[in-house]
Amino acid sequence: MIYSKEVVEFLTVAAEFVRYVESLSKTSKQSLFNVSQKLLPLLYLKTAMLPAVTPLEEDELEKFVTEENWNFVKNSVSKILGEQDVWMVVNEPLMQLEDEGISVCISECYADIYQDLSDFIQSYRMGNESIMNDALFVCKQNFEQFWGPRLLATLSTLHHLIYGKEEEDGLS
Repeated sequence: MIYSKEVVEFLTVAAEFVRYVESLSKTSKQSLFNVSQKLLPLLYLKTAMLPAVTPLEEDELEKFVTEENWNFVKNSVSKILGEQDVWMVVNEPLMQLEDEGISVCISECYADIYQDLSDFIQSYRMGNESIMNDALFVCKQNFEQFWGPRLLATLSTLHHLIYGKEEEDGLS
């Protein structure tokens, strides 16, 4: 299961996302929009295609992304977007239907997605099949409950920023 075609394809796309956001200090807004418009839907698709797995260990997985790493990604995206690092409402599956959602900015969403994907990749690199399995379980669970909705909100907001006619900064 942990070496299945779906997992390897997800790992490849996740690694591309992580590599890209770690190099954002050299990226333009046009490039961020252009790459995100293609990479985010692919990441969503490859994550949604992951097989169901059951955790094998009771211990929590090691976290690799530090607060400094998370802040680097958030600040890099925020610097690129400037005033377009807008706040969006995200509705997560575990919220009550009457909840109004939570407000997060685009840069926070990139950092949150980065954190889960980078932690997953680092756990996978350890080569321990039990850890790899549990990392896959945690990453997929976090996608379903946390960063999947953030990815979708980000993509929707980016679509508006790129194609919105009322925005002078739109890139259409």
